[in-house]
Amino acid sequence: CGRQYGCKVIVPGHDTLSAFTVMPERPIYKGVEIIENAIVNDEGEACPAFLMTFKTDPTQRLYYQASIWTDLASCDGKCRYSYHGTMHSSYNADDPVLMNEGSEMLVFSNELIHDSIYTMKINGYFTNQSWSYGGNMESEIEPLHGKIAIHMEGLCESYYRYLKSYYSHFELDGYSNLFIGTIAPVNHYGNVNNGLGIFGSCASFTSDTIFYNMKGI
Repeated sequence: CGRQYGCKVIVPGHDTLSAFTVMPERPIYKGVEIIENAIVNDEGEACPAFLMTFKTDPTQRLYYQASIWTDLASCDGKCRYSYHGTMHSSYNADDPVLMNEGSEMLVFSNELIHDSIYTMKINGYFTNQSWSYGGNMESEIEPLHGKIAIHMEGLCESYYRYLKSYYSHFELDGYSNLFIGTIAPVNHYGNVNNGLGIFGSCASFTSDTIFYNMKGI
């Protein structure tokens, strides 16, 4: 934590490439709460939210990335299904910190956090593949029980800025137009002197698997 690392590449006949990064702090995760029927998606179906609590230091600017791995058992009244996936975003994000980032992706700073403990609201979206951003709603599916795990990463500033530029490439209608060549180019952030790319660092944490039972079975 706080250690600086550097990289230098010497290629004869070309400018020397160099970059450095400062190792961030490992996130301190405190817990998660699942709220059933917290939001309504575009199809009018109720979806859950996850309240993720973690520690931070409001006296310094810190950067994070989070994701939620889920494994869900559900029922449509006739058959039971099992779905699993990883959430990297918050559907129709209404958490102040995420709204300040201008993105639904779970990449954020503590700019608006003024306490040492913060609880972030992450809205889920139940699809026929996973709790994730977007997708097609499987009608009349009721979540029954399952398990989740929280993954958090403390990011150096350069890695945070790179991820913000990377995700903006998709959020500018990239999901629909990226593969037909009509999307406007986005210049990804880089910190390599005399070159392109990113030399960054992160410190990761993964919670224990959390088992939950929504329907009491």
